Amino acid sequence: MSIARPVRSGAAGSPRRARSALRDWLEQFAGRADVTFAVEGCTGWRFVVEELKAAGITALLAEPAHTAHLRGPKKRAKTGKADARLLRDLVADGKVRAC
Repeated sequence: MSIARPVRSGAAGSPRRARSALRDWLEQFAGRADVTFAVEGCTGWRFVVEELKAAGITALLAEPAHTAHLRGPKKRAKTGKADARLLRDLVADGKVRAC
C-alpha cells in the first residue's frame, strides 16, 4: 500500500481553489476500485470527503482522539508523513470506519 500526497491545505489559496486543486489531483485515481483514502476528522475534512465521493473513491473517517490512542505514546515528533503511515496501517487493519 502506498501513500499518495495531495496538495497541502491552504497551498491553493481560496477554499474554492483548494477544492478545484484536490478535484484535479484526484483524477489520477479515476476508475480504480483499489483506492481508499482515510482522513482525520479535523478542519476541512468534509469538503475532502465530498470530493472523494464525487470521484468514486472510498472515503474513511478517522476520529483524531481514537487515532492518537491507537498510535500510543509518541516517541518522535508528529509529522504528516507519520500520520499518513499510521492511517494507512489502521485502514489495512480495518480500524477506520467508512463515511
